[in-house]
Amino acid sequence: MPPRVFPGAAPENPYSLIFGPAVRLSLDHAHSAVVIVDPHRFACDPAYGLGTVVPDRAAVAAARYYERVRSAVSNIVRLLEACRSWRLPLAFVRTAAARPDGRDLSPQVRALGRIPVAGGPDAEILPELAPMPGDLVLNKPGSGVCTGTGLDERLRYMGVQTVVLAGGSYDGGLERSVRSLTDRGYGVVLVPDACATFDDQLQRNLWNMESGIINVLATADVIGALRGPERAGVGESAGGPLVS
Repeated sequence: MPPRVFPGAAPENPYSLIFGPAVRLSLDHAHSAVVIVDPHRFACDPAYGLGTVVPDRAAVAAARYYERVRSAVSNIVRLLEACRSWRLPLAFVRTAAARPDGRDLSPQVRALGRIPVAGGPDAEILPELAPMPGDLVLNKPGSGVCTGTGLDERLRYMGVQTVVLAGGSYDGGLERSVRSLTDRGYGVVLVPDACATFDDQLQRNLWNMESGIINVLATADVIGALRGPERAGVGESAGGPLVS
């Protein structure tokens, strides 16, 4: 159990009292994959999906969210281009219903007021991020990328041990995906500058999620780490080099 924190003590991240420094993950081409969360119009295009049902009171927050989406997309493009050059497995996991009425989606998603249906315009992945032959495109009914998608089985069949995670998080999808993947034993490299959350504070908090088997790196550092150890100093953060 964590030690008791006495009144007046300096505030501390509770996880730092339980877990030690993050384990430095190795990003090798044979055992790594990239997973992009909710890269579809429903979550990322203000003219579709969520953008059409945002209440007036949330208009300012929504505008900031879509600004973060644009910034994240540019970094996701860089990440995808680099990873395709090394033939890493890529998976796009979007929220989309199989039924037109959306009854197969989680209650949380249905409560948003708009139903993204597979094959419909809301479920279309942004053209800048369009999947290529060989990429996985999976539909999820809720937030986490492993729920109802078969992603876990596919990653295991491919021998994947470490997942590079980026994308959109209007409903906590990134945070829940981190937990979902680490619960299944995968190391996760979260890439905050290739992510967009709906809340300003949550966006900042992504940079502080490193612990246990979660590493946090910027896009440029992930690409440098995947390029190889000859890139001296790239891919390093607190605790030592990412590439072993």
